[in-house]
Amino acid sequence: MVNMHDARKDNDSEDTHPAEEMNEDLCKWKIKTGKAMFALKTMIEEDMLEHI
Repeated sequence: MVNMHDARKDNDSEDTHPAEEMNEDLCKWKIKTGKAMFALKTMIEEDMLEHI
């Protein structure tokens, strides 16, 4: 069984930067949602968009 101290030690040794990765993922997500909203706004009437 792995205890919490060992698990934290393993995570600390990784060369990843979670804050930078999350920021990068968030930026990609915002771009994708912006494209999806543009597609919806151009295809759907305003009344229906407000309903969604």
